[in-house]
Formats: sequence, structure tokens, C-alpha cells
Amino acid sequence: MIERTENSCETREDDTSAANDWVPSRPMWEARMSATYFLKLPSAEAAARCGARRDALASWHGQFSCSGFAWVEPPVLNAYTRLAVTMSPARGVLRAVGYEMTDAGLPSQVSEICEVVAACSGAAYCRAPPELS
Repeated sequence: MIERTENSCETREDDTSAANDWVPSRPMWEARMSATYFLKLPSAEAAARCGARRDALASWHGQFSCSGFAWVEPPVLNAYTRLAVTMSPARGVLRAVGYEMTDAGLPSQVSEICEVVAACSGAAYCRAPPELS
């Protein structure tokens, strides 16, 4: 995980999930919060909500490569979720899926999983994962 500011960056090799907050916290940088909570929650509570998402991802024991997007569930899945992505730079694989708000109260998956695999030539192509083929 590489976190960047305008003038610097920090690389982390543990706690590598992104959850809209800085790890560790930094002065003058606050966790993102939805419009529902903006000006209603203290920044510490917004950071705690981001921490809950980070903890949920860290405690998920499935395999990101084989399980599709089963890990996209509350608190990771929230009213503002529109895209979920998994990447494996070592294998040259990127998977993405789209979400939209429905009557269920939380977004639902609305697209097939798009898998982009880097070919040996450096080109990439999109294909449906084996379970959808």
C-alpha cells in the first residue's frame, strides 16, 4: 500500500487494505466520511468507521482470487459502495465489479466481474471469470 500526500509518500507492507483513512493517522488529514455524517460525527468516529472496514477486510479468511467478491459485505459494503477491485500485480490480474443502490437499503452487484489479465506482450484483455463462462 502506498499512501501519498502532495509532497511525500509512505509505503506499508502490512495492513494493506484501503479504507479511506490514513494509517497511522496524521495531523491535518482526516478520514473520509459520507455526506450523511458530515458535520455530525467527530473525526475520531469517522476514523473508527474506517478502522472497522479495515478490520473486516483483515479478518476475512477467504481467498480473494477464488471467492469473487464475497468479502464485499458490511461494513465494507456501505451506501456509497460503487466499485470493488482486487489486484495481484505479481500475477498481472485485476478484477472489478460494479454496485448500485437498490431498494435493499445497500448497493447490490449490478455488473459481471471483469477480469483483466496482463498478457506476456504487456497487453491486457478482459474476460469473464471461469464461473461465468
